[in-house]
Amino acid sequence: MKRNRSIVSTSDPRQVQVSTLLSIKTGACPEDCKYCPQSARYKTGLESERLMEG
Repeated sequence: MKRNRSIVSTSDPRQVQVSTLLSIKTGACPEDCKYCPQSARYKTGLESERLMEG
């Protein structure tokens, strides 16, 4: 907590870092995990998407 406070107190509050999370395997994972909504083996209500080119 002390380290966090030191970072916050020395940072410029007008600068904002924007981050996003991206699922690259939505509905197309080949693993057999019953708890996971990304598994291709179960009907989860998600539509499969192609992997991103990168």
